[in-house]
Amino acid sequence: MENDNLLRNAEQLKIIFEIDRISDKYIEYIPFKDANVGFSVKREYPINIRYTPPKTKDGKPDTVALIFVFYGYGVNLAKKEQQNKIPLFLSITTYSRYLSNHFDYDFNEENCPTKDSLQESKSTPKPIGLESLTEYVYDHGTNTLRDSENQKLTGEQILDNLFNEHCNTIHLFKGLALRWKMGSRDRVVKSCDFSVQIGKWILKTFFGRTLEPKDAFSGSLKIYLKEDMKLLKTESIDVYGYKASKNVIITFVSLILIGYIAAYKIPIKSELLHNMMSNNLVMICFALFSLWLLDHVIPYMSLKIINGLIRLKVKVAFIKFKV
Repeated sequence: MENDNLLRNAEQLKIIFEIDRISDKYIEYIPFKDANVGFSVKREYPINIRYTPPKTKDGKPDTVALIFVFYGYGVNLAKKEQQNKIPLFLSITTYSRYLSNHFDYDFNEENCPTKDSLQESKSTPKPIGLESLTEYVYDHGTNTLRDSENQKLTGEQILDNLFNEHCNTIHLFKGLALRWKMGSRDRVVKSCDFSVQIGKWILKTFFGRTLEPKDAFSGSLKIYLKEDMKLLKTESIDVYGYKASKNVIITFVSLILIGYIAAYKIPIKSELLHNMMSNNLVMICFALFSLWLLDHVIPYMSLKIINGLIRLKVKVAFIKFKV
């Protein structure tokens, strides 16, 4: 197959999906103007679902379902082996006509949803955004739309399937599994946030370090840089000629005391440990090495752990739920 057989513009995809035939259901067709081949359409929500969209003064729904259809999204179309069945990427989400053009509601405007309808809408569950990555393809060999089981479908059937799945996300039973996944995602995000705060507290309390990023998004959407970790301006204490902050020294002394008490309560018969404790030079070296670990290595290891938690949080937070 040659490159010339590939779709070049949104109008070709519009014909394949027969948008003109179903324009009473899928309204406001808009072709993509950039290099991506695709389009968007909208559809009003039915009255038999739990969600009630806000309405304008004349009773028209302000919030509708917005559907995007991409042809060949994420595929290298230059490779001939990928030119037969081209995947279609679809996404669906709620869309407010008014807020898409305004920063906030102005109830004096005619096209603004009424205050009462907004309150009513807020009391109902809103459908969850979905996306389909690998479920549908356009088969250039047969010039047909097909699903993952190679069943032939019309464009209307594909759009209907996506729209129905979107509406089912607020169904008491059909959307239960998806809502459970979303709850699990939120719990993971909150756990990561809490763990990051604990990590920052440990850094400050035990190692005398604070995180002071220049980027306002660091710690929330971005990781901390090495230079973001600052040393607290506290008085330093000299131990065997090694100067460290008071926080590190107190941590060091506390660990020594805890270790001593533990060894006293639970006697450990070790000739190596006995020889180390009886050799002053070895004990000084051990103390200096421990201080170096506490003052340099462990804080940076802690920073890496904190950044790992931030990466996990961002990855989980931006998970898109697939159809």
